[in-house]
Amino acid sequence: MNLYGMVGNNLISDFDPTGLQSAGKKSKCCCCVESLDVVTSGQFQGGLSILDYYPGFRVLEKNRIPSDPRQAGGFVTENWVGVMVQIVSKVSGPGQKCSFSQNYYVQVSRLHGKPENEGTNHDDLKERHWFNQAKPPFRQYIDGNPSMADPPSAPKFSDYEEVQWFTTCLNSRGNQVEKECKTKQCCVKWKVVYSVDGNRNAKSSVTRIDSWCN
Repeated sequence: MNLYGMVGNNLISDFDPTGLQSAGKKSKCCCCVESLDVVTSGQFQGGLSILDYYPGFRVLEKNRIPSDPRQAGGFVTENWVGVMVQIVSKVSGPGQKCSFSQNYYVQVSRLHGKPENEGTNHDDLKERHWFNQAKPPFRQYIDGNPSMADPPSAPKFSDYEEVQWFTTCLNSRGNQVEKECKTKQCCVKWKVVYSVDGNRNAKSSVTRIDSWCN
């Protein structure tokens, strides 16, 4: 096979630095998002695990990660309770140009019955500025399609409950989005619930609510 086929046999005008999508004069100018979804149960797609997205967990927070870091859904460890999800997409064009955003709303947050931060909205990725959504490891690719993961969780304090609503979006990007892309963004909404009783018996769940493109 042609060694340079991935760039149309044109090394002067085209290039493919990641081996995922050629970028150059002949390539599509935009990343156009076509769909977005959340994996809330079963194995992560693409053979990935939460440790691919958050490699620092191996050392810094190893007690926070359940025994199978590839498994989406609720988890409870000795000192933590939470969920793990994977956000997966389908795009056309160079996937590295699309941009993730994520917001969450705290509906319930109570420790010993006392409300904490209830009714607040958060720009999640902006607040976690140390994670760059635009590149690995926080962003991974599955067949050239951008993906991210999230492990919302909390210390397993007794008599604690939390309900959060997340909206994750992937936005089309490029200098001709209006002409090239059918949709500007696709979003998925998901709900997280975890609780711990007075004896530190904990449970957690995550539910996919809806998805849409506009």
